[in-house]
Amino acid sequence: MSKVKNGKTSLLTRKQYKMIKKLDHIQMEDWIRTFAANLNNDNMKNNMEIFVSFDEKNRKAIMIALDNTKGIGEKIRVAFLENYDKAINEIIKNDVKGED
Repeated sequence: MSKVKNGKTSLLTRKQYKMIKKLDHIQMEDWIRTFAANLNNDNMKNNMEIFVSFDEKNRKAIMIALDNTKGIGEKIRVAFLENYDKAINEIIKNDVKGED
């Protein structure tokens, strides 16, 4: 990343810009593909961090709700959490495959 101008951060440094200007068509396509792949990898990491954070908060909320619900003891709570984990893992597995 480079300088901040008018509240916007540049994606490219001056050195990168000069290097890109000298590329031919094939080199430019390769550079763009690599840039997009790196961007996608960064987004996947960020999304996973967000998902893990959300899952932790969701799990805490579920535990509080189960603790505050009369008639739900340890046995039902454990069974519920096992089913919840199975459902989440199945959703993640299907999402990775690209299914809905």
